[in-house]
Amino acid sequence: MSSAKTLIIGAILAVFLVSAAGAVEPAYKGKLGNPEEPATRVYKAFWRGCKAMKYQTVKAAKEGNEKVPGWGYVQALRGVRRGTVELASSTYFGMAGRRPDDVEAISKANEYIDKEEHKRLRTVADGLPVSAFLGMVGAPYWAAALAAVPFSVGQVMVDEEGARREELLRAPAPEATARAVKSVPQTIRCAADAARKARRGEDRPAKLARSEKSGPQDRQDR
Repeated sequence: MSSAKTLIIGAILAVFLVSAAGAVEPAYKGKLGNPEEPATRVYKAFWRGCKAMKYQTVKAAKEGNEKVPGWGYVQALRGVRRGTVELASSTYFGMAGRRPDDVEAISKANEYIDKEEHKRLRTVADGLPVSAFLGMVGAPYWAAALAAVPFSVGQVMVDEEGARREELLRAPAPEATARAVKSVPQTIRCAADAARKARRGEDRPAKLARSEKSGPQDRQDR
């Protein structure tokens, strides 16, 4: 009797899901011109979340290495956190019938965590992948929580070091600025010398013409 009830309930749910999927209009057409099947959005959304986890992990590791070469790879954990949030968010909204976003898109949950005013929340969240992994392999909860601390702090230090280096690159070098200031008087003197030489060059033909005219008269007087 219980198996019969289970079959009836399953049949009712199947009819409900099929009717609900048919009520959703296709959002696009495929490469061959076939309309989208809204009933497959939950699977597409889950697969999109899996690809987003890989994309966010690689992207975060690359950005961290650009900030601090070598040491910055610790920020791959931030990418794991972002990818996990994207996987959960994408699957949830896919089950609700929403069309999956692009792989590069960032959900509102990740945007909220990554805000500068939520720095403490981001620091804790970026260390959760370490705690989750150690918890899955059987480590005590207190050990898993403590193990995440150096990784969280390390990511904060990478952010601060990257910001410091970027500020140094934008600021003019002190030596270059000093040389530029010292070269201003020299530039002025060079310009003045060039102007004097130009004036001398303009006066020279007139002097030569006067000397040629005065030359024959001097010879006649002699």
